[in-house]
Amino acid sequence: MKSAVQDWAAWAGNPASQQERGMIMLGLSMIETAGLNNLIAGMDTDGDGLISRAGLLADVRLDERPLGEVLLDPENVDRRAIGRRFGMLAPMIDGFFQ
Repeated sequence: MKSAVQDWAAWAGNPASQQERGMIMLGLSMIETAGLNNLIAGMDTDGDGLISRAGLLADVRLDERPLGEVLLDPENVDRRAIGRRFGMLAPMIDGFFQ
């Protein structure tokens, strides 16, 4: 899957902006560095071992904009709350928003 996402992000026909492609690659790096299980645990709000939509967006206030824009807006993302959920991984998560 990692290879497929990397290929998609690098594909010239990909409609994603350079910033969005960079975020995709950072996300892949985070998964590789932190480990998928640790990232899932930080987003598993009900303890069932799965990431629900509610868990994934627990600290995000959605509006009519595309999700990528919302995630880059510090007014719509409670970054401190995300940091608390991820503990030692917080600096890496914070880097995702830079």
